[in-house]
Amino acid sequence: MLDEKDNQYVIEPLIYRTICLFPNMNNRKVSCRLLAAYRSFEMPFKLFFLSLLYLLSVVAPVYAQRYSYTNYDIKDGLAGSTVNGMTQDKSGFIWFSTETGLSRFDGTKFKNFRREDGLPSNETFAVYADTKSRIWIIPYKNTICYYWNGKIYNDQNDTTLRKLRFTYEVNGIAEDAAGNLLVETQREAFVIYAGRHTVKFYAKVPEKYEIGGLDFKPVAGVGGRFPATMISARMGQNFNYLAHPDNRNFSKSSAAVFFSYLDSSLAILYNSTAPAYYLKLPREARVKIVDDSIVAIMNTPGNGARFFNIYRKQFTAQFLRGYTIHDVFRDIEGNIWFSTKESGVFKLSPAVFRSFFFTTNPIPVAVLSIFKCGKELLVGTNKAQCWKLYPTEGLNFSRINLKDNERSPLLKSSWEEPLFINYASSDYLHFAKRRATDIKTLMFFHDTVLISNCDGVFLSNLRDGTLLKCLHKGRATCAYRHEGLYYIGTLNGLYTTTNEGEEVYLGNSNSLFRNRISSFAADKEGTLWIATYENGIVGYRNGSVTVNITQTNGGLNSNICRCLYRSGNTLWVGTEKGLNKVDMTGIEKYKVTGRFSMADGLTSDIVNAIYVNGPEVYVGTANGLVRFNETKVPQHSICYLRMTDIRVSEKSYDPEAPSFELPHADNNISFEFVGISFLSEGNIRYQYRLRGMNDQWKVTSVPILTYPSLPSGKYTLEIIAVNKFNDKSELMVREFEIRKSLPEEIWFRVLILVLITGIIWLLVLARFSMAKKKEAERSRVQQQLLELEHMALRAQMNPHFIFNCLNSIQHHIMQQDTMGANIYLSQFADLVRQTLNNAPRTHIMLSEEIAYLTSYMELEKLQIGDELSYSITVDPALNRSKIKVPNMVIQPYVENAIKHGIGRLAAGGTILVQFRLQRSTNVLECIIEDNGPGMAQTLAMDRESKRLHASKGLSITQNRIQTLNQLSGSQNKINVRLEEVSPDAINKGTRVILHFPL
Repeated sequence: MLDEKDNQYVIEPLIYRTICLFPNMNNRKVSCRLLAAYRSFEMPFKLFFLSLLYLLSVVAPVYAQRYSYTNYDIKDGLAGSTVNGMTQDKSGFIWFSTETGLSRFDGTKFKNFRREDGLPSNETFAVYADTKSRIWIIPYKNTICYYWNGKIYNDQNDTTLRKLRFTYEVNGIAEDAAGNLLVETQREAFVIYAGRHTVKFYAKVPEKYEIGGLDFKPVAGVGGRFPATMISARMGQNFNYLAHPDNRNFSKSSAAVFFSYLDSSLAILYNSTAPAYYLKLPREARVKIVDDSIVAIMNTPGNGARFFNIYRKQFTAQFLRGYTIHDVFRDIEGNIWFSTKESGVFKLSPAVFRSFFFTTNPIPVAVLSIFKCGKELLVGTNKAQCWKLYPTEGLNFSRINLKDNERSPLLKSSWEEPLFINYASSDYLHFAKRRATDIKTLMFFHDTVLISNCDGVFLSNLRDGTLLKCLHKGRATCAYRHEGLYYIGTLNGLYTTTNEGEEVYLGNSNSLFRNRISSFAADKEGTLWIATYENGIVGYRNGSVTVNITQTNGGLNSNICRCLYRSGNTLWVGTEKGLNKVDMTGIEKYKVTGRFSMADGLTSDIVNAIYVNGPEVYVGTANGLVRFNETKVPQHSICYLRMTDIRVSEKSYDPEAPSFELPHADNNISFEFVGISFLSEGNIRYQYRLRGMNDQWKVTSVPILTYPSLPSGKYTLEIIAVNKFNDKSELMVREFEIRKSLPEEIWFRVLILVLITGIIWLLVLARFSMAKKKEAERSRVQQQLLELEHMALRAQMNPHFIFNCLNSIQHHIMQQDTMGANIYLSQFADLVRQTLNNAPRTHIMLSEEIAYLTSYMELEKLQIGDELSYSITVDPALNRSKIKVPNMVIQPYVENAIKHGIGRLAAGGTILVQFRLQRSTNVLECIIEDNGPGMAQTLAMDRESKRLHASKGLSITQNRIQTLNQLSGSQNKINVRLEEVSPDAINKGTRVILHFPL
């Protein structure tokens, strides 16, 4: 039998569900009256009344408002559809324990873990996060494990967990202020001491107990079946159990919350002296602490979750009716998460978007227009239906039925049938002709209505319906009157009319007006705002474009704009990708200051109509109506940035490492990261730069950076995440170095340089050696050739001298001077012997040269007689036995002085030979002087006697000197200079000066 306490859990929900069928009613008043009537009934009438309410609530379709949830399931990457537990770690990730694995969610994608990753079992029923960012997982086995720094630790790879031997399944985990962990089962408890890797076992939980004096509290505020001792340590004394010691829960609030799973009773203890407050709950109810003042009660399967305020002592809201809820928690952004059986998880944003659906069919009904009429809102849908919404009465709504016999002509015209209301808009009514194409727009001013439809744009008299004027022929999408001119939107662009009524196509003068025009709105400054299907929205004033707001220039969700609504200094823009709020006069003038999409709670991103009434915003989408309070929409949120993976040549590196070093071959590196902001629903962009390559900041929406072939060097990657509210994360920095390749190392380059230099040097040496050998060979051959030539020249000179001597001997014989011939012949023989001895040598000693010249001049003196006198002087500084002079070079000049100098004198002559040392130049100077007629007179005498041929011995000597100079190879050469001794005398004499390098 039902008692009075059942009113809260059975009767009230059933009454509320039933009266939702009648939206015109005041729900609260009617529900109170029905409940009062129910209480006044006798038991048989109560049963009949309940049966009637249940039958109505089940059979009749219900058009009701709903919360706008975001649902995540297997299709989105969740490991399993049945989610048992949830938690959020310090990094911002949300973890879900499912029946088929563990999932980590970053707001965009899921990362799943299963047995192959280290879980003892794929089926997990609870998950907790401790202060050290470890994620503790309780599987459906007598064990526990935890995730930390990318790895799952279990009793197979963790020595501390190996010490835990559970007899029963683990119920829960708690942590104290020192980081010690309490792990409790149905009949035992374990304490894992932080930092010591030691475990203490308690075999039995007493009625009153303290575990080591530790003040345990739940990890991340998540409830579980924990003993009452965890609360008593906080409140200063121990309390007896209120029910079975294995079935208790507690809160992190100042009040202690106890829940008995045996009798479904909730006890709340506000202080140590006041009596506890008891709340009887339905059977099989589950309790979860959401925050310090709210307890989420998951009712029997299929009844969703109800929130109970422990201080107000009343239920405040009910969520997800029809679903079985396993867990509820509120994240750090204020979103409330619900884990369900077989339906994944649901997220409810703190803005609390309310949705209205005008059908019970799975096919959605689109809202096309919204219009305020008195205190109600008229909502038009795409099935020629009009609905009346009651904002002041709980936002209930009802359908306006327009029967054929109830149509009242609102507009008479030359058309065959009258027009009737089809749907409404914020500043004009929409009409449609029966069995005809819908009229696109109507705009009223005075007693005239501006109509646009598929046939054109017309002006009609509102009183009698007569057609006044046709402004445009052909299909039109919208029409608007602004500052006395008419603006006509078509599929092909924008037209306007002049004061004279002529139609002008504005697309000819501006390309922004050459595509479809969808809506108009005007602001207080006189700007006409035009929504286009390709170019965003355009501000047009005084015949020119003043501003163009697009995705890139202003931040619209999309350049395809479907509707406009101006409210004060704000322009609301409906696009195919959500709703935008544009500031018209503020600091961010003509910039989007608010973006709303399905991720925030819209039922569809296709926005067809907008109406704003103060802070309340009504949005007509392709899937119903949405209402939200703009002032309650968060303007800021968290924005965490986490590195999730660093992959180098298909190998993973620790993503938390602040710096690392890579071999040169591993220069294919990618960084995977994520910006966490659940209110942004993945609408996060990233600013990044890689210092060492480019210091310029770049922007991307893809949370991965790949550098396939980085050169060696030091790099610093800097990344900042920016959420949809333009909140920035902390700067994330990762430093890394790609080591130089072997050819890039300095020592290797030096070594290679040395080797190359050595090789080149060896090659050059070899080349020089070969060249030197070739040159030596060539020089040797040339030397041989020169020596052969020298020998040939000496062979030519010696016979010439001998011929001259023989002539002299012949002269003595012909003169019958036997004595003279014998003496001459004896001296000649001595001279020939010296000549033969010196012939093989190129150079002879100075002493030998002086002896040879003396023998020669003595021999000449025998031939000439006393008419020849000579003298040979030697510089005392000269060492005659060490200084060498060329053989047979001086003698020809002495011979020439005797034959051509003294031989031309009537009287005797003198030959002077001097050897001197020039110390400044280290040269041996040999001077040969005669007192003959001189060079010029001798040449003239030769011409007169027709003796023009040069001396054979002298020419040979000159050739020998040239050869000797070539053989020497030095810069100092044998030089010969001739000059007159006494230019003013009759016998000028001749001086021959020879320089021999020492």
